[in-house]
Amino acid sequence: MSTNSKKIFIAIAVSLAIFVLMLILIFFMPKKSGNITENTAEETDQPIPLPPPSYSSEWEKKKQENKFESHKTEKDSYDFLEENPKIVSQAKKLMPGFSISKMAVSTPVVNIKLSDNHEVLLLFGCEEHNCGGTGIVIAYDKTNNKLYLLTEETESVEEEYRILGNPEEEIKNLLIDYYKNG
Repeated sequence: MSTNSKKIFIAIAVSLAIFVLMLILIFFMPKKSGNITENTAEETDQPIPLPPPSYSSEWEKKKQENKFESHKTEKDSYDFLEENPKIVSQAKKLMPGFSISKMAVSTPVVNIKLSDNHEVLLLFGCEEHNCGGTGIVIAYDKTNNKLYLLTEETESVEEEYRILGNPEEEIKNLLIDYYKNG
């Protein structure tokens, strides 16, 4: 081999080795989140697994005991959020990636009057053509002008969700019940 062909061969071998190393780094190194944001939302530390099947019947009894007044409104969740930018901004504070488009497929808003006369609006929606794993339940406490949010997390095999906003137990149960039973 001539000197020039040896140099070309070495350059190709080194380039190939660098290429292989880059592929190994890209595909086998643990991935880190690209969005590093300061966590300002009050949220539970770990995703909460779904409650056992007996949960629904127990909560149903509590709902009957408290005699919630519940009715669906004429508006669906998407339209309601479009008309209420203050609620959307509260949702964005809890979940920085939130946008109305995450509620494109939505159900009618449910207005619930709790036993202590608190009025809570429940909204549900998910991304269009991608409802699996993108469901969001919003509980808006009209009395206290405070928003709470349940969002699905589908990074694991089990069905899980996060509850944001640190709601009291009654509103937390409303979020879970609406998520499970809609």
